[in-house]
Amino acid sequence: MGVIEGEKKVFMTGNEAVAWAALAAGAEIMYGYPITPQNEIMQYWTRLAPKHGRKFLQTEDELSAGFTTIGGVLTGKRAFTATAGPGNVLMQEPMSMAEAMRIPTVVVVQQRGGPSTATVIYSQQEVTLTCFGGNGEGLRVVYSTSSHQELYDYTIKAFNTAWKYRFPTFVLADGYQAKMRESLLIYDPEERGIEMVPTEAFVGKPGMPGEDRPPAHLRNTYNIEEELEEVLKKDIQEYEQMAPEIIEYDEFNTDEADILVIAHGVVFRS
Repeated sequence: MGVIEGEKKVFMTGNEAVAWAALAAGAEIMYGYPITPQNEIMQYWTRLAPKHGRKFLQTEDELSAGFTTIGGVLTGKRAFTATAGPGNVLMQEPMSMAEAMRIPTVVVVQQRGGPSTATVIYSQQEVTLTCFGGNGEGLRVVYSTSSHQELYDYTIKAFNTAWKYRFPTFVLADGYQAKMRESLLIYDPEERGIEMVPTEAFVGKPGMPGEDRPPAHLRNTYNIEEELEEVLKKDIQEYEQMAPEIIEYDEFNTDEADILVIAHGVVFRS
């Protein structure tokens, strides 16, 4: 039985919705470091997780949170993290590693304003960083949400996308969504017919590599340009094949339009 029975209409903050969605998606552990405005995701997770046999580890900074999330995933855990602002900047190093090694990490980003060391004005200024951050030609999936319901839905979806396609997957919201309360439906995804993609360990499997199972080859360093090009071309091909299956958008009155206004996040609601 899942952590939620049936559907429940609730009134909660966006950060609470993320914690409940991660539980419903089967997340086993969260790694994180406090930063406004995502702190309450950690706070609610630490309240809820022990009741359902889940765990939490606070690291010394966001860099470590990103790398420990990768470590958890490598051992087969459905792991995730959450961050914002300067923490998102630090997360780009481990998430670049996840891109190179095709590790299915899940990151929730509650955006804030910048240039940011102490600026916690709620904003949508981390879109470019989240979509194109990191070093080199990395590939990732980014979902941008406009409501608490979408934040819940796409947090669940992020785990499936990450584990099915093995690309790091991000869920974008912002401080407005994180802090304000609104109504939404929370649910067990399997009761809605959403089959959660199973996890598997990438390291530490039993048996002799090459005899009992295929050997693992997880790599993020290349010394020959031609070799890197070959790997990137393969990843890009798989990414382009995946894209039509996961791209989602709504359009309104666009058939005869000369000018299109494109909006995402809470701005979409205006």
